[in-house]
Amino acid sequence: MLSHASTLSDENLFAATIILRMLEEMEGSTTGQDYHGHLLGIHAFVNIGDQYMIPGSLSAASFWVGLRQEIYIAVITQQPVKVNLDHFMVDRSFEPADDYTWSNRAIIHLADVLNFCFGEDPPSSSHWDALNKASEKWSLSRPTSFNPFFYRERVPPSAFPEVWHGSSCHVGDQFTEQTDQGALMDLLKKTEADHARPTKAIQQQLMKAWGWIPDHDGSDG
Repeated sequence: MLSHASTLSDENLFAATIILRMLEEMEGSTTGQDYHGHLLGIHAFVNIGDQYMIPGSLSAASFWVGLRQEIYIAVITQQPVKVNLDHFMVDRSFEPADDYTWSNRAIIHLADVLNFCFGEDPPSSSHWDALNKASEKWSLSRPTSFNPFFYRERVPPSAFPEVWHGSSCHVGDQFTEQTDQGALMDLLKKTEADHARPTKAIQQQLMKAWGWIPDHDGSDG
């Protein structure tokens, strides 16, 4: 069915595929099997090109949700991102734009980094330097609205400081203190228990990255 252009131009079906993929992930946490069936459907919608997608539309919003889901799978399976990153929705520029566009640029950069790490092409120092410079330029060029407008150090027993941002698109993740890391692990466990959202693979990846458990792949050096 997904080989027909009329089907791939239906943004309601695209959005439904996104929802089904989320349900597929949730079921995987209880069955232990995630067949990624609806992820293939997302690939079909995204990779057909830009003739059926209009910025600001439901299909455009579905594109970004689908890319985030693909990034999630790429992280836990250590595989490249399979969504077409040469799509017209992809913007790697540093031109002035709204905050959501800047956030989407960061998401694209993350996908580029994953493809560098897990792609078929051998990694090179020049490619890494280009990615690093792009990251630095994003940080220097982004709007000042990304800065928090309120900050207060943590007050025990809370594990985290109080940080206020103007929009959800300004928020990212950075956990360097062991107290913060432990609180995040508790949150991931609670998320899986309360909402059936699979987090065990992410927990394993974080514990390896933080040095809590040995990396048996030998990537620690």
